[in-house]
Amino acid sequence: MFLVFLLSTAAGFAQSAAPEDMSALNSATGRSEVIDAVPSILEFSDPRNQDISRFQNPASPAIAPDESNREAGRVPASAQTARTFDFLEARPRPSSSIEWSGLIIDSTRFLLFQQAFRVATESDTRAGLSGPFFRDYKDSVLNIHGWNDGDPFFVNYIDHPMEGSVAGFLEVAHDPRFRGAEIGKSPVYWKSRLRAMAFSAAFSLQFEIGPLSEASIGNIQKNNKKAGVVDWIVTPVVGFGWMLGEDALDKYIVRPLELRTSSHVKRILLRGILNPSRSFANIMQGKVPWHRDSRAGVSQF
Repeated sequence: MFLVFLLSTAAGFAQSAAPEDMSALNSATGRSEVIDAVPSILEFSDPRNQDISRFQNPASPAIAPDESNREAGRVPASAQTARTFDFLEARPRPSSSIEWSGLIIDSTRFLLFQQAFRVATESDTRAGLSGPFFRDYKDSVLNIHGWNDGDPFFVNYIDHPMEGSVAGFLEVAHDPRFRGAEIGKSPVYWKSRLRAMAFSAAFSLQFEIGPLSEASIGNIQKNNKKAGVVDWIVTPVVGFGWMLGEDALDKYIVRPLELRTSSHVKRILLRGILNPSRSFANIMQGKVPWHRDSRAGVSQF
């Protein structure tokens, strides 16, 4: 734009000050390409020229190349100038922030499912529902100490890592920059899983001592044998390893096997059985269990 302004100013000054010199230059050199271009640039840039519709319509005869220019392989300067103003519309950039509203809704749904399961299956939790809520809640939190919480090995080192993995996959699903990342050497993948582990740690802390937690619903930490912090560590850390394992299975086992069969049922079973926590995270989002952000559905290939 600034170049067009300079050219139009210089050409206007030359026309008003020495028109005879312009004619002389034309007669001496034939038809100079520079002088030919000046009126066209002036027509476009001069604010007094109100008829600019022909520059807005690329099909207008006013800017179509004549026969001599077509033969010489040249396009009139007016068309070139008009083309410089034909900017592409700015494309919206994908969001780079976590979709917090969706993540909170889906993780809360998962949390409520867990607490409902506890109340339905644990007699100690049901027994602790009676009594003053806030006092029992405070006593449960203040009584936490030690490592063991009295749960069996399967609960502490299988169930809780799967909980951490589900929470991590929920975070990945609501993180636009990383939701399609696949396991490999790329730092993008490892950054995505570390972010997921951080969210898993926060989710685990809420599950243990938050407003909707084992400490508030059932007050089980009031029992000295159930007051350990093992789940605070195991859930996010081992859950991180669980995510890596499911990612590796999905890429190196599930994908090659599902490409060898055209059966939708077999593909569904492969994705579901070998990626249980990812499948459960999909359900918590209202998606089919076999959904993948990194590739098409089971019936689309």
